[in-house]
Amino acid sequence: TPAAKRGSKRREEGLTAANLKLLPEVVRVIPQLKPDVVICQDPTAWFIAKEYINHPDHRAAGHAVLEAVFPAARNHRYFPELLAEGLEPHRVEEVYVQTSTNTDAAIDITDYIDLKIQALRAHASQMGDWDPDGPIREWAREDGKKHDPPVEYAEDFRYFKLE
Repeated sequence: TPAAKRGSKRREEGLTAANLKLLPEVVRVIPQLKPDVVICQDPTAWFIAKEYINHPDHRAAGHAVLEAVFPAARNHRYFPELLAEGLEPHRVEEVYVQTSTNTDAAIDITDYIDLKIQALRAHASQMGDWDPDGPIREWAREDGKKHDPPVEYAEDFRYFKLE
């Protein structure tokens, strides 16, 4: 039944775990795409503001991505089977960690806020009837005020330049 299908899908929500099953899959993507920059969730951010407890799968995904970026994807000794697949180690140069409670970089997203909201709305399985427009603009406006100089909309990150 449709209700049973929805129920089974919901049981999968939140069950991502940062473990040795997930890590090689994330590491595999890095030499395939060869990104210079990676954006991920903060695996240490349990509490965001006073009204939000971060999802366990968001923390697990951030954990796996950070371990994949450094040191695993840049070191052929981590998953030598990837070499057999023709995937050479790749060094990501920069990492932007979002939802961090310890931010040190802000990016002006004024030109992209509509696209961000449109993308979130397209994430129908997660958004349901909730319209992200108001809250996203409010949060980004608050971050924009902290930008130097202030901008209409910004997003805060914890930034790493990897050597």
